[in-house]
Amino acid sequence: MHQAVLSDGTKLAIVKESPAANVEIGKISSIGEIGFGEAEEIDVTPLNTGDGYRKYIQGLKDLGTISISGFHDADDEGQTELRALVASGAEAKFQVTFPDESSITFAGFVKKYNFAETSVNAALSFSVDIRCTGKPTYAEPSA
Repeated sequence: MHQAVLSDGTKLAIVKESPAANVEIGKISSIGEIGFGEAEEIDVTPLNTGDGYRKYIQGLKDLGTISISGFHDADDEGQTELRALVASGAEAKFQVTFPDESSITFAGFVKKYNFAETSVNAALSFSVDIRCTGKPTYAEPSA
C-alpha cells in the first residue's frame, strides 16, 4: 500500500529539446489542479427511448487553465521565460514533476502573468494562467 505523498519538492519546468535544457520555474508556491481534463457530454437521446431517461456519450476533453503562483525573483530564468511567453503568445510545453518522480507534461500558452496585489509587510508575488491545449502525458514514478 502506498503512502500519501507530501507536495514539497514539486517542480514546474518549461520543456526544451533536451531534458538537460529544461528551464525550471523558481519560487513557485502553488500549482492549480492539473490532470486529464474534463469531457463534454453529448446528448444522444432518441425520441423513442420510452424509458424517460436521457442517454449520453463522452465528447472531447478540455484540460482547462492551470493557475500558478509564486514569489517574484527578477533573476529567475523560468519566471523571465514565462513573461516572454505571455508577451509572444507562443505555445510551450510544461512539465510538473511530483516528489515521487511521477510527472505530467502538457502544452499550452501563458494567458496571464500578473504581479499580485502588494501590501505592507508582504512578499512580492506573481500569478500565471496557462491555457492548456492538446493531450497531456502522464509518467508513472520510477520503480
